[in-house]
Amino acid sequence: GQFLEIPIDGEIIANSLDLNQKVNSLFLKTVLNYKSLQTNLTIIDLLKLLFFTRSISEGDVTVKNIPQDLSGADIDKIVGRLVNDELIEKDNETIQIINGTGIQGLGNRLARLITNMGGDVIIVATGNSPKKKSTISYIDKKTYTVERLSKILGFAAIKSAEAVISDITITVGEDKANSLAF
Repeated sequence: GQFLEIPIDGEIIANSLDLNQKVNSLFLKTVLNYKSLQTNLTIIDLLKLLFFTRSISEGDVTVKNIPQDLSGADIDKIVGRLVNDELIEKDNETIQIINGTGIQGLGNRLARLITNMGGDVIIVATGNSPKKKSTISYIDKKTYTVERLSKILGFAAIKSAEAVISDITITVGEDKANSLAF
């Protein structure tokens, strides 16, 4: 997740997973070998993925090997095409990020993640003073983008009454500084 700057919802670690086989065969084997896997997915999650993969044709599967020596911009070009969330893009909301942690570059890393997902980050700033709590505030209504970012980041979403320059403001506070997945 940190290398590609994309949110990772689940992971599967196994000694022998042949990624060159068909996707539905891969998930069938993971279900059958569930007890020998290291994963944060439940057996129900894997069964849902198995049934979903049965509806995917092989022509719709894209495999990309991304060398670790690529620049961030080159990685973003590849990743942006693979993980773009069309509903975030469709919401067309502007996003500002305020880094209130004191950790240099954290706001820019978050901006990269959101941009790869299809978000429109218009400004990244450092807070004037440290912020204790991480939040996502919105000015109009709680949209898909607000809900998705809240779920991925684990930040509370709150409606803001103050006028700001963007539709959504993400404040990264000290409470999440060491537990972020990006």
